[in-house]
Amino acid sequence: MSEKLIRVGTTYLPVTDVNRASDWYVTKLDAALSYRDDEKAIINFAGQSFFLVKAEKDQTANFRNCMGKDHFSVTFEVDGQEALHAARSELDGKGVKVGPIEDRGHPGENFIFYDIDGNIFDVWSELSPSYKQLHGMRRTRRVLDNEGMDFDHWLENYLEAWRKFSLDDLKRYIANDYQARESRDSEIVDFGYQQSLEGWEQAFTQLEGSAEWLLSVHDRITTGENEAIAIISATLEIEGKPLDTANLFFDVFKRSNKHGEWKMVRSYIEAGIPCDQLRFSGALNEMIALEQGRG
Repeated sequence: MSEKLIRVGTTYLPVTDVNRASDWYVTKLDAALSYRDDEKAIINFAGQSFFLVKAEKDQTANFRNCMGKDHFSVTFEVDGQEALHAARSELDGKGVKVGPIEDRGHPGENFIFYDIDGNIFDVWSELSPSYKQLHGMRRTRRVLDNEGMDFDHWLENYLEAWRKFSLDDLKRYIANDYQARESRDSEIVDFGYQQSLEGWEQAFTQLEGSAEWLLSVHDRITTGENEAIAIISATLEIEGKPLDTANLFFDVFKRSNKHGEWKMVRSYIEAGIPCDQLRFSGALNEMIALEQGRG
């Protein structure tokens, strides 16, 4: 090959009901929903996109191995055995069908779990050294203590308030001295806390009941024990149809100490970016191309 393959960008999974399956992945695995129609959905988690494709009855991504047993085709990695046990406990607590912790004779431990359609997934406790080396500086450290909340958990709560069109909940996550800059069509606008709330209220009033927020977290960057940055894209699905453009948010979050509450203190927003220019939409372009070829 003249050029090396760089990464796996998209994995395709067969499902029987796209809406039910995508809701399961969002609820159980904290996936971000990027696109959905009657035949497919695009979700994002674990660093890549997954296509949930409506398939014929009794189809799964599993296969029979030489021992006649159903075998998974995807292995997820976590960072250490403690993280593995925590992940299994969390999935079990959410009602996901999980297998026991296994020692398979190689470094680390594993367990398997099943999605709502019977697709089997493996989880391994050994995060690849190359991934640690390349992405270790970008991974958010999960700082857990008796009083404070780890950033990943806090960020998910913030996004959930956004998805629910809940202005009262959203206020809890924004600092009173919040400052933001938005760029749209070469025009730059600066605004603060009160103007931000007014913008949220206007959008929520106009859209609640007729639209659904599609939010994707592209990266989390820890810049200190009490400071983090999240890169988030946001678009809308209105009456079942996703918009062609999205806003890209570079949000800065801080807390006064490890026992304090996280607050969003600054944002830089690039508005009106075509979805096909965003990383999470690469799989969407692929499906569009396939559909055009089929037509």
